[in-house]
Amino acid sequence: MDADQFLRKIQSYCAYQERCTAEVIAKLKKLGASESDINKLVNELKKTSFLDEERFAFSFAESKFHQKKWGIKKISAHLFQKGISKELIKKAMSNISSKEISDTLSLLYQKKWASLTNEPDLYKRKQKTLRYILSKGYSFEDISSYLG
Repeated sequence: MDADQFLRKIQSYCAYQERCTAEVIAKLKKLGASESDINKLVNELKKTSFLDEERFAFSFAESKFHQKKWGIKKISAHLFQKGISKELIKKAMSNISSKEISDTLSLLYQKKWASLTNEPDLYKRKQKTLRYILSKGYSFEDISSYLG
């Protein structure tokens, strides 16, 4: 494959959904691009706005929060794993209001609590609900007000 073919293929990859630099580099390596080609292609993608880390971070945070109901901690950890800077993660997280977080947390708590009606032990029911919400990436401080 020559550089133009790599470029068309990777532009299509980026046009399908927002990507971060790490994902693009991994895809190019999988396609067999050389290191020098990878650097040139990544620069070209950034110059032509096919690749934008800030746009990716905001999009990722919004979609994971609204669609999967992930908490700030889980979203931040996943963005960090994808090589997004701490400053950019903080900026993307600030886009999600504390009211949205509180409303989502309340919804998750109510749904999980209701799903455990067959659990006779109140302590176990609370523990299962707590573990579930913690696994979604919410902090114990956020959850504690629901535990009573």
